[in-house]
Amino acid sequence: MVLATVLMPHAPCLAAQQIEAPGANRARALPRSIQVFSVPVPAVFLTGQPVTYAITPTGGATIVPPLQGVAAAGGISPGAILVAASVPAAALAGVRTVAQVQFSQGRVSVTVPLELEVSQIAGATLRLVQQLFGAKPGERVVIHYFVTNSGNGLDTVDITVVPPPDWRTIEPPRRYVLGAGQTTSGDATISVPPRRGR
Repeated sequence: MVLATVLMPHAPCLAAQQIEAPGANRARALPRSIQVFSVPVPAVFLTGQPVTYAITPTGGATIVPPLQGVAAAGGISPGAILVAASVPAAALAGVRTVAQVQFSQGRVSVTVPLELEVSQIAGATLRLVQQLFGAKPGERVVIHYFVTNSGNGLDTVDITVVPPPDWRTIEPPRRYVLGAGQTTSGDATISVPPRRGR
C-alpha cells in the first residue's frame, strides 16, 4: 500500500461559508415616505470579481424592485447598492427589519439586514358626547368626552378644562397614556355662575 500526500495550492479560506454581517444597515423615515438605503458591499469579497445580491422583504415596508442584480462599482457610492423602501401611511413608530440583502460571490455569501426606524408623529382628537348643554345659573354641567391618540406611537395626552369668564371648574388637568389609535373616555364638571342681582 502506498500513502501519498497531495499538497493543494494556497486558496482563500472564504470558500463554502455563510458570513453574517457585523451590523445592520439602519435608516430613519416618516410614514408615507420613501427611504433609500445605501448598502455597501461587504469587504470580505475578492476584488475584480462580480458580486451578486438578492433582497428578501420581511414586512413593514414595500421594497421597490429590482430585488436582485449584480453589485456594480462606481455610481453614487463605489461598491454599494441602493435599496428603496416605501413606508406606509399607517406605519407605527419604532424600529423593524424590513428586508435582508444577501451578497454572494461563488460559494461565499453575506447577509445584511435593513432596519427602518419610523419616526413618531404626535396627534390627538377630542370628541364631545354632547354638543349642546342646558343649565340654569348656579347649576353644574358635566361634559363627557372621548380622547383618541391619532399618532403612530405610544403617547401622553393632557386634557385641561378652560371655562368661560366667571365660570368655575375644580377639575385638575387629566393625563392619559394611550397607544396608537387607542381611545378612552372622561368627563369634566364646570359650574355656571349664579345670576347677578339687578
